[in-house]
Amino acid sequence: MTTVNTLGGWADSSNSGLMFRNKLINGGFDIWQRGTSVTHSNNFEASTSFGPDRWRFSSVHDAVAYRSTTLSLESTNVPSLSQSAAKLTLNNSDCNRINLAQRLESSQSTIFASKSGVLSFAIRRIGTWNAATRLCANFSSANALDNFSSTTNRQTTSDILVSGLSSSDYTIITIPFNPNVNFKNGMQIDINLRTDNNDTPVQTTGDCFYISQVQLEAGSQATPFEQRPIGLELSLCQRYFEIIQKAGLDVGWPVMLGSSTLAEWQVSFKVEKRAAPTFWSSGAGNFGRIIGYTTAFALSSNSVTSASLGSGSSTSNANIGLTGTFSGNNVFNTFDTLGATRDIGVEAEL
Repeated sequence: MTTVNTLGGWADSSNSGLMFRNKLINGGFDIWQRGTSVTHSNNFEASTSFGPDRWRFSSVHDAVAYRSTTLSLESTNVPSLSQSAAKLTLNNSDCNRINLAQRLESSQSTIFASKSGVLSFAIRRIGTWNAATRLCANFSSANALDNFSSTTNRQTTSDILVSGLSSSDYTIITIPFNPNVNFKNGMQIDINLRTDNNDTPVQTTGDCFYISQVQLEAGSQATPFEQRPIGLELSLCQRYFEIIQKAGLDVGWPVMLGSSTLAEWQVSFKVEKRAAPTFWSSGAGNFGRIIGYTTAFALSSNSVTSASLGSGSSTSNANIGLTGTFSGNNVFNTFDTLGATRDIGVEAEL
């Protein structure tokens, strides 16, 4: 474990300059488009969700069913020069593995085929964690180009005992990994908290971890966390996920009625997507309403009960099909999410 405070005499061995040294996106956990908290309640098996943008979150509860783990935004207990951290909390005392992971496209991971690399992050523990709890990292490669349905584990680092981490301040962890490993198809980074004995809980109820400033860079030496402008970091995230309409907005988008039960809403994305996206929505309930106006300016309002991605969608725009029971013979129709309980988005994650 090494504390990194300053660039000092660091020389750029990555040939990428000081900007974009960090190949991970949202390593400071500032962007949470899907919501600022996600909880897993699973029955013995790992379940995976996205919490902060680009980060996959999973946990396993082997000993007892129906236990829950929460990943949430932390804005108070953060490391120096950061505004955010991710908070990992076990809501019950029977968890064996907690995992945070991010996948890199081949365009970002190819550099590690010929250079060594370093993973670094700031972490802080709160509470009396089980003495057997360990921290490690895995580095895996995709077996097909930007396709992670099958991966090969290239390196698992040595365990770090959690009991050795500070509870009063953040500790900077630096983990080097081997050069000349084939990451040309894509790369997955996993940060794991686990115990060796599946029947031993990772922590006691209410204890938590804070983690921030996660950085993956080429070279043999970790450098200070790269602080990118928040607008730039958001646009990098939107290549993979974008909210296209928030619930509760009284902002009308023109729509075309295809029938008395179907309307079409055409949307251009803020950022071109990595691949043709899929439809995403949050929560439950209705999606909003369609307001129609007749030639006599009579007003009709009808709820949108379901939505889906229509044909003709691409990496730059989407046709969203909206379903409900709509009034016909209108000369102008708009869609808004006033009174809705769902956000609407598109997803193109690896």
